[in-house]
Amino acid sequence: MGGAPKLAVVPFEELEEGREYGPFPYEVSAELCDALRGAPGDEPRPGAGAPPGLYTILFLKAFSEAMGGIPPGGVALKFEIDFHAEAPSPANLQAQVTIGRKEEKRGRQRAAIEIAVSSPGSSEPLVSGSMTIAWASVAEQEASL
Repeated sequence: MGGAPKLAVVPFEELEEGREYGPFPYEVSAELCDALRGAPGDEPRPGAGAPPGLYTILFLKAFSEAMGGIPPGGVALKFEIDFHAEAPSPANLQAQVTIGRKEEKRGRQRAAIEIAVSSPGSSEPLVSGSMTIAWASVAEQEASL
């Protein structure tokens, strides 16, 4: 039996500002949307639109598909989401990931990962946002594996 996949070491210097990944398609079921309404463990609550919590899941899935997730030893510092329009439930959606601004702040390397979720074929995002990640050095990433 195989274990969890090993995370890849991603050097900060190899992150290219403006590089795009995707779009990654997602088929979102009404059952998933219904399960995301209310508190964990509550009974599913039917509704017509996709709940806000869905986008956190799509952001993390798309980031994982694009880059393998937060690099070993890295830390998510900030998560922002801007809602532009509601998606129906169920829905076919897609997510685009872009490497945003890179900087060093307080002695730590940071990268903003931008994500936009839209309907296939649409250039207008339903939701957009970013995650700011404190990027571990290669030595810190290797030590975390």
